[in-house]
Amino acid sequence: MKHIQKTAVAAALMLSAALPLSSCSKAEKAAAPDLKALEDKAAAGDPAAANDLGEIYAGGALVPADYGAAYYWYKKSAEKNYPRAVFNIGVMKITGRGIEQDKKEGCLLVKKAEDLGSADAKKARPVICRGE
Repeated sequence: MKHIQKTAVAAALMLSAALPLSSCSKAEKAAAPDLKALEDKAAAGDPAAANDLGEIYAGGALVPADYGAAYYWYKKSAEKNYPRAVFNIGVMKITGRGIEQDKKEGCLLVKKAEDLGSADAKKARPVICRGE
Protein backbone atom coordinates (compact mmCIF):
# COMPACT_ATOMS: atom_id res chain seq x y z
CA MET A 1 0.00 0.00 0.00
CA LYS A 2 2.83 2.43 0.84
CA HIS A 3 4.36 1.72 -2.58
CA ILE A 4 1.08 2.67 -4.26
CA GLN A 5 0.88 5.88 -2.23
CA LYS A 6 4.48 6.79 -3.08
CA THR A 7 3.75 6.12 -6.76
CA ALA A 8 0.64 8.27 -6.57
CA VAL A 9 2.54 11.12 -4.92
CA ALA A 10 5.23 10.87 -7.58
CA ALA A 11 2.53 11.04 -10.26
CA ALA A 12 1.00 14.10 -8.60
CA LEU A 13 4.39 15.79 -8.50
CA MET A 14 4.82 15.10 -12.19
CA LEU A 15 1.43 16.70 -12.84
CA SER A 16 2.43 19.81 -10.92
CA ALA A 17 5.99 20.20 -12.20
CA ALA A 18 7.02 22.06 -15.30
CA LEU A 19 8.12 19.96 -18.26
CA PRO A 20 11.91 19.63 -18.03
CA LEU A 21 13.37 21.46 -21.00
CA SER A 22 16.25 19.00 -21.21
CA SER A 23 13.81 16.60 -22.87
CA CYS A 24 12.46 19.26 -25.25
CA SER A 25 13.44 19.90 -28.83
CA LYS A 26 15.57 22.89 -29.80
CA ALA A 27 12.45 24.65 -31.10
CA GLU A 28 10.68 24.12 -27.77
CA LYS A 29 13.71 25.44 -25.87
CA ALA A 30 13.77 28.51 -28.10
CA ALA A 31 10.10 29.09 -27.20
CA ALA A 32 10.86 28.94 -23.45
CA PRO A 33 9.33 31.81 -21.52
CA ASP A 34 11.24 35.02 -21.02
CA LEU A 35 11.84 34.75 -17.27
CA LYS A 36 12.20 38.50 -16.78
CA ALA A 37 8.92 39.21 -18.57
CA LEU A 38 7.19 36.43 -16.66
CA GLU A 39 8.55 37.75 -13.37
CA ASP A 40 7.36 41.25 -14.24
CA LYS A 41 3.84 39.93 -14.96
CA ALA A 42 3.85 37.90 -11.75
CA ALA A 43 5.07 40.86 -9.69
CA ALA A 44 2.27 42.95 -11.22
CA GLY A 45 -0.25 40.46 -9.83
CA ASP A 46 -0.87 37.98 -12.66
CA PRO A 47 -1.65 34.69 -10.84
CA ALA A 48 -1.03 32.51 -13.91
CA ALA A 49 2.42 34.05 -14.39
CA ALA A 50 3.22 33.60 -10.68
CA ASN A 51 2.22 29.94 -10.83
CA ASP A 52 4.25 29.45 -14.01
CA LEU A 53 7.31 30.90 -12.26
CA GLY A 54 6.71 28.53 -9.34
CA GLU A 55 6.63 25.59 -11.73
CA ILE A 56 9.81 26.77 -13.42
CA TYR A 57 11.62 26.96 -10.08
CA ALA A 58 10.21 23.62 -8.93
CA GLY A 59 11.08 21.93 -12.23
CA GLY A 60 14.71 23.04 -12.29
CA ALA A 61 14.96 23.01 -16.09
CA LEU A 62 15.38 26.69 -16.96
CA VAL A 63 16.91 27.57 -13.61
CA PRO A 64 18.36 25.43 -10.84
CA ALA A 65 15.57 23.92 -8.73
CA ASP A 66 14.70 26.25 -5.87
CA TYR A 67 11.73 25.11 -3.80
CA GLY A 68 11.79 28.27 -1.70
CA ALA A 69 11.32 30.38 -4.82
CA ALA A 70 8.73 27.92 -6.14
CA TYR A 71 6.75 28.21 -2.92
CA TYR A 72 7.03 32.02 -2.94
CA TRP A 73 5.51 32.27 -6.42
CA TYR A 74 2.91 29.56 -5.81
CA LYS A 75 1.82 31.43 -2.67
CA LYS A 76 1.48 34.71 -4.58
CA SER A 77 -0.73 32.93 -7.10
CA ALA A 78 -2.69 30.92 -4.52
CA GLU A 79 -3.52 34.12 -2.64
CA LYS A 80 -5.66 34.94 -5.68
CA ASN A 81 -7.26 31.46 -5.57
CA TYR A 82 -5.50 30.28 -8.73
CA PRO A 83 -6.45 26.56 -8.67
CA ARG A 84 -3.19 25.10 -10.01
CA ALA A 85 -1.11 27.07 -7.49
CA VAL A 86 -3.31 25.93 -4.60
CA PHE A 87 -2.84 22.35 -5.84
CA ASN A 88 0.93 22.81 -6.17
CA ILE A 89 1.24 24.06 -2.59
CA GLY A 90 -0.94 21.16 -1.44
CA VAL A 91 1.40 18.68 -3.10
CA MET A 92 4.41 20.43 -1.55
CA LYS A 93 2.76 20.14 1.88
CA ILE A 94 1.88 16.47 1.38
CA THR A 95 5.38 15.53 0.28
CA GLY A 96 7.33 17.96 2.43
CA ARG A 97 9.24 19.01 -0.65
CA GLY A 98 10.64 22.46 0.09
CA ILE A 99 8.34 23.20 3.02
CA GLU A 100 7.36 21.55 6.28
CA GLN A 101 5.37 18.39 5.64
CA ASP A 102 1.76 18.47 6.78
CA LYS A 103 -0.36 15.88 4.99
CA LYS A 104 -3.62 17.03 6.56
CA GLU A 105 -3.14 20.65 5.52
CA GLY A 106 -1.86 19.54 2.11
CA CYS A 107 -4.97 17.48 1.50
CA LEU A 108 -7.17 20.40 2.53
CA LEU A 109 -5.38 22.51 -0.07
CA VAL A 110 -5.75 19.83 -2.73
CA LYS A 111 -9.49 19.68 -1.92
CA LYS A 112 -9.67 23.48 -2.17
CA ALA A 113 -7.93 23.34 -5.55
CA GLU A 114 -10.44 20.74 -6.69
CA ASP A 115 -13.30 22.98 -5.51
CA LEU A 116 -11.73 25.85 -7.48
CA GLY A 117 -11.80 23.70 -10.62
CA SER A 118 -8.37 22.04 -10.81
CA ALA A 119 -8.62 18.91 -12.95
CA ASP A 120 -5.23 17.76 -11.60
CA ALA A 121 -6.52 17.99 -8.03
CA LYS A 122 -9.67 16.09 -8.94
CA LYS A 123 -7.59 13.25 -10.41
CA ALA A 124 -4.94 13.17 -7.69
CA ARG A 125 -6.91 13.80 -4.48
CA PRO A 126 -8.53 10.36 -4.13
CA VAL A 127 -5.11 8.74 -4.40
CA ILE A 128 -2.75 11.07 -2.55
CA CYS A 129 -5.20 12.01 0.19
CA ARG A 130 -6.55 8.58 0.96
CA GLY A 131 -7.31 8.42 4.65
CA GLU A 132 -6.98 12.17 5.20
